[in-house]
Amino acid sequence: MDCRKAARERDEWKRKCAEFKRKYKDERDKRRQAERRQDAETDRADLAVRDKLRADAENAFLRQELEDERKARLKADDRSARLAARVKELEKINKIHDNAHTPSSKMTYTQKMIAAKKNRDRPKSGRKQGAQKGHPGKTSKPEPTEFKEHSMRECPNCGSDSIINTGQKTRNITESPPPAKPVTTRHTINVYECGRCGQKGMEPDAGLPSAGELGRNACGRVVANFDDHMPHRMNARRMGRDGLTVSVGTVSNVLARAGRNMKPVVEAMILVMQRAGVLHIDETSFKLNGELVWVWIFLDPLTGNSLFVVRPSRGRDVLRDVLPGFKGVIVCDGWRSYNGWRRQRCWAHILREARYLLRAHPDSAAARDILERLRGVFETARDASGKRMKKARRVRVRAALLGCVRRIIDDNWGSAVSRPFLTKLEGAADDLFAFVLDPRIQPTNNAAERGLREIVIHRKIRGSLRAEESMEIYGNIFTCLATWKNQGLDYVEELRQYA
Repeated sequence: MDCRKAARERDEWKRKCAEFKRKYKDERDKRRQAERRQDAETDRADLAVRDKLRADAENAFLRQELEDERKARLKADDRSARLAARVKELEKINKIHDNAHTPSSKMTYTQKMIAAKKNRDRPKSGRKQGAQKGHPGKTSKPEPTEFKEHSMRECPNCGSDSIINTGQKTRNITESPPPAKPVTTRHTINVYECGRCGQKGMEPDAGLPSAGELGRNACGRVVANFDDHMPHRMNARRMGRDGLTVSVGTVSNVLARAGRNMKPVVEAMILVMQRAGVLHIDETSFKLNGELVWVWIFLDPLTGNSLFVVRPSRGRDVLRDVLPGFKGVIVCDGWRSYNGWRRQRCWAHILREARYLLRAHPDSAAARDILERLRGVFETARDASGKRMKKARRVRVRAALLGCVRRIIDDNWGSAVSRPFLTKLEGAADDLFAFVLDPRIQPTNNAAERGLREIVIHRKIRGSLRAEESMEIYGNIFTCLATWKNQGLDYVEELRQYA
């Protein structure tokens, strides 16, 4: 019994042990599964966090890249805009200094070198440089007024007096007289009083200047030196070398007095020009205290009158002020201020623009055709203007030439590069052939441009005017000097009247 009981108890204990082990194993497995599930969830959470952090980092990196690209694009756009503005500015500057109307005085050194190279590259004519055979020349060869013979008494080598005359050689030497020393004269001017009316007065003396201590000859030399483009200081030094000591202020006063004394002459000339039949007009810039002003020239080719006026404007109000009611023909360029008057457009400007068009577009057949045909029209018109013919025939010739110009415009209108020039040509067509109707009219405005050349030289040397009164004073001086030269007068002698 005891053995069976002990066996049952042992079996029961084994069963309980086995059940305990099974429960412990189940609980352990459940705990391990729970731990594995928790670990898996933790891993998944960590992975999600890592993925989120990685995604956030990538998004932040991509956003930074996009921001950098945006900033780089804005910077590039800003640089492109600045470069485009700079290109436009440089093109504007280049257009000022490199266009069909740019004078050589405003060309840059590089442009002058390019122009010189083009002149060197032109086909050679085979003739020598300079004036050709038969040219009348500009320098005179005066006839001798004194004669002097040079002889030898002995041989310069051995001293022998046995020498024989074997020939003669003549040379004409022109010598200037030595400068005369200045003479100072004291003029005692008696003042009288009329015993009947009490009027006081003195004997007028035409040889005395209106003011100052310089005589008329000396004042005339000061103005003549100014005409030779001498600044005041150089003018004073030049007078000093001739023995007459003057100050810069004296030079300025002499010029101012001469300019004021010339004012009646200029006013009378303006009245004459208002009734002229033909006037050449042009303008160029100058500076007054650093501000831009304009020097206008009004040139009458028939009388030689050259009027210079200095105005702050380049507009048509200057023409209305100087030429009220003018009925003649104005020879001018294409500046819009001349619109509204009867005009002869300058053919030199027209052909120059056509050459510039071909230079800018050398492969354009239209540009080449325009230039060649315009040259032919101009040559025909110039030949017709010089022939003697009745007015009715001149009208027919003008109409035929105008038709040729319009055909040039119509034939080349399809060219985009030529259309701006053709538009200008079409607007100027009616003013191209006034010189065919009236032979007194010149086809170019070269006369006015040559008249302005002295002003340009003054501008380069002087740089700027300093006082507003200088505009009228210098305008009067330029007017009288240019007019006297055109009329062949001795302007140094004329200057004595206005000292």
